[in-house]
Amino acid sequence: MTNNQKITLNIIANLISFAITILISLFITPWIVNTLGSEAYGFVGLAQNFVSYASLITVALNAMSSRFVSIEIYKKDHDAANRYFTSTFFANVAIALVLLPVFAVIVWQLEHLVEIPAHLVTDVKIAFAITFFQFLLNVLLSRYEIATFVTNRLYLNQKNNLISSALRLLLILFFFTFLSVKISYLTLATLVGVAFTYLMNLIYTRRYLPQMKIRRQDFDLRCIRQLLSSGVWSLVTKLSSLLTDGLDLLLTNLFIGPAEMGALSLSKTIPTMFYSLRGTLDYPFTPPMTKCYAEGDIEGVVRNTRMGNKVLGVIMIAPIAAFCVYGLSFFRLWVPGEDANMIQILAILSLVNLLASACINSVFSVFTVTNHVKIPAIATLLNGVLTVVINYFLLKYTDLGVYAIAGTSSVLGMIRNYIFTPLYGAHCLKVKKTTFYHEILTGNLCLVINVVVGYLLYRFVSTGSTWITLIICAGLMVAICIVINAFIVLNKTERTVFLNAIKKKLKRG
Repeated sequence: MTNNQKITLNIIANLISFAITILISLFITPWIVNTLGSEAYGFVGLAQNFVSYASLITVALNAMSSRFVSIEIYKKDHDAANRYFTSTFFANVAIALVLLPVFAVIVWQLEHLVEIPAHLVTDVKIAFAITFFQFLLNVLLSRYEIATFVTNRLYLNQKNNLISSALRLLLILFFFTFLSVKISYLTLATLVGVAFTYLMNLIYTRRYLPQMKIRRQDFDLRCIRQLLSSGVWSLVTKLSSLLTDGLDLLLTNLFIGPAEMGALSLSKTIPTMFYSLRGTLDYPFTPPMTKCYAEGDIEGVVRNTRMGNKVLGVIMIAPIAAFCVYGLSFFRLWVPGEDANMIQILAILSLVNLLASACINSVFSVFTVTNHVKIPAIATLLNGVLTVVINYFLLKYTDLGVYAIAGTSSVLGMIRNYIFTPLYGAHCLKVKKTTFYHEILTGNLCLVINVVVGYLLYRFVSTGSTWITLIICAGLMVAICIVINAFIVLNKTERTVFLNAIKKKLKRG
């Protein structure tokens, strides 16, 4: 396949996998909320937050390993690539051995660390234990995804994700139907699905990169030092992300209450999916960006980066606009026993950052590809510190409560991505400062037009009170808006390529 065909196939596979993940989340969450209460669902997100805290230990080592391995493979230096790969694996084994007793103590003393309703203590502890085990598995095996990355076969990952999602859904249905509704069963089903994807990644590595083997003689401390010297700034970025987004549920639990934490967790469900979709859509452009950079083709890096941003502008803006218009109706149907107005406001506040980042997310890959991660890390750290400081004063001196926690990080992130991200991305590639602003402007124009179109549709076509009418109306709006966005964001040649790729895929399907 040509490079464009691979990218198109990767995007389509990503979208299908993403859609299945959404269906699982939308189907299972009300089941948990209706049976155990919204606070129980909040602990699923809180467990993931704890994993994010633990990941700080691994980020410095792992954040740049794929980049270094990929660059060496593209340069045909397989010995150097294997040294990076092997060194990373053994270092991760050591990290996992250190974290294991720490996780055991956290699970043992969990009810003393966070506020847990008495009837949920055992279930929450088991869920945390399973989530921690999944994280350790990720530390040991996630690097094997490099095989599909380097060979630009990301669609294989998505095929496995489809199977993993189906397996997860079947297990959840079995547990909830024949056993009982517990969040520990939810995390167990997720663990099984993730383990399947790791197994397939091991197989793909043996098939497509047979030269990548774990051998003790290839362990090299110099590789570890080089990875850490570059990755330390990714650690700063990760720490900053925790300050902006990773502490929200914990702060809400400790300073406001578990019920509000549950509402915030519910409100973040759709925004989290959008943030995931953002990465899903532009990730297929990262392998060709990396390859172009390894070959010294800066023009190719810019071309792939901008095309990734354009794909985001065409496809992603439409569902965001649909959620802004139909979000309240969605929450009333999805969690009828909860305060839909409050959850919708929290969700919109969480989406503010996407006003810019939804249109330039591919620029973040430029920082990694060019190994210019120091300055972005410092900028993100300042953003995180400001978030904590502003949240403290808002919680102490205002009655905004959970609204302050939801909105502060998002607004500051929006400002950073309007100003710093596109300018520094252009600087890294030594191109014009305005290179990446075109996609921000066209993306924001699309959002305004899409919301107006959606509002007019909402006024003249009632969604009623059923899922069928809501899905039809929102789906119709998204379809119309994607067509509109294609004419605004893409030029004539790009539109032709885009449409031909879709037609070919439909004929093959």
